[in-house]
Amino acid sequence: MPADEPSHIGRYTLHGAIARGGMATIHYGRFTNDVGFARTVAIKRLLPELAVDPGFVTMFVDEARLAARIQHPNVVQTLDVIREGSEVLLVLEYVHGASVGRIQRTLAERGERMPPAIAAAIVVGALHGVHAAHEARDERGELLELIHRDLSPDNILVDESGIARVADFGVAKARGRLQQATQPGGLKGKLRYMAPEQVHGNTSRRSDVFAMGVVLWEMLVGARLFDGSYDGEILAAVLTARVPRPSARRVKVPPALEDVLVKSLARMPVARHATALDMAIAIESSITVASASEVASWLHELLAETLEAQHREVAAIERAEGEPSARSGDAPEHRARTRDEESLVQRRRGLVSAALAGGVVLVLLVLAAMAGRDETPAQGAATTSSASPARTPSPSSLPVGSELPASEPPLDEATSQPTPAGSTNRPRTDRRPRRPRSTACDPPFTIDSQGVRTWKRQCF
Repeated sequence: MPADEPSHIGRYTLHGAIARGGMATIHYGRFTNDVGFARTVAIKRLLPELAVDPGFVTMFVDEARLAARIQHPNVVQTLDVIREGSEVLLVLEYVHGASVGRIQRTLAERGERMPPAIAAAIVVGALHGVHAAHEARDERGELLELIHRDLSPDNILVDESGIARVADFGVAKARGRLQQATQPGGLKGKLRYMAPEQVHGNTSRRSDVFAMGVVLWEMLVGARLFDGSYDGEILAAVLTARVPRPSARRVKVPPALEDVLVKSLARMPVARHATALDMAIAIESSITVASASEVASWLHELLAETLEAQHREVAAIERAEGEPSARSGDAPEHRARTRDEESLVQRRRGLVSAALAGGVVLVLLVLAAMAGRDETPAQGAATTSSASPARTPSPSSLPVGSELPASEPPLDEATSQPTPAGSTNRPRTDRRPRRPRSTACDPPFTIDSQGVRTWKRQCF
């Protein structure tokens, strides 16, 4: 698969590479879930040849575990870690902006230097992030004693809103880390930004202070502080070279800021600022630091084309992810899940339809029964007097659903029988002549197929 071809790993889609390093590549990434939530992220992907090495995998997972303990706006947030097959991924907050290294290279191409107020603002923000890392605690509330050990221009990002972020805790040292070094006695970090004691394997918070001092010096001067054509020469410069003040390079920097810078670059750790926060406060006291909006405005003027290209890249990824075909990587699982859900929906619809049909039939039967009862005349419920020899059985003695057996037709008021002795009822005096009975009334009832007798209304 081509390196920049979108690929699907777990819940994430990997797109084109943002940066490439010796251990990993950084990609644009996209997270989506089943309810439509989506987010653009940065995905750090361990190189395939290193993903089979248990030592590198452990170090990679360690980075995620440690970085997740740091919650600060000046630190790139770690969101997830994925290990699937031969792939090991670290999912990070996507920062739309540029690294300090990229900014410096652009300035060098233009023959320009970074304004001291801008440089101070970026470094102060990064120092607050470094201090947050130093103060990170584990689940028991104990200090992790975390030291970054790899602070450099490429690991400090400036987003388009003017906020600096510290990134890449891959070689950080911390108490309880599962993998402290890939090789016993190996050096961690970049030689140009390494404190002298770090070369000898001794690190502390003041080692990160020294590295930030080197970064600030290079941002102000626009050149390498410890330079050389090979590693041995660079290492010798770190250990023995005298650190010149920026003013010695004809750079206009407030003297108070130079004093802060010189202190941070002291060879002896005890002579430096005790913490990254102390250094940040000292810088803020020595110069009027640019605001975030001023840094953002300056950055947009410097890298307008780069930032716009990033916007286009992210917009294209989001459009592609919005199309159904863009999620083909997890399509088998997604399709299977959809088929199961559709089958369940169809079964539920069938049950509902059957229930509705049964209800309709029941209602029709009830209406039919009620219509049948309405056809029987109201007088049909009347019985003959107690003197009549034919008696009607009690309804309780009849089978369910049957009608009362037929008796003599109800008597017209004009032909009602005399009232038995002892009865309180008296015959009515408003007698009417009997209506002649037609031949259609012989007999005066009908019998249906069920044997139910129904009296004819016209016969009474």
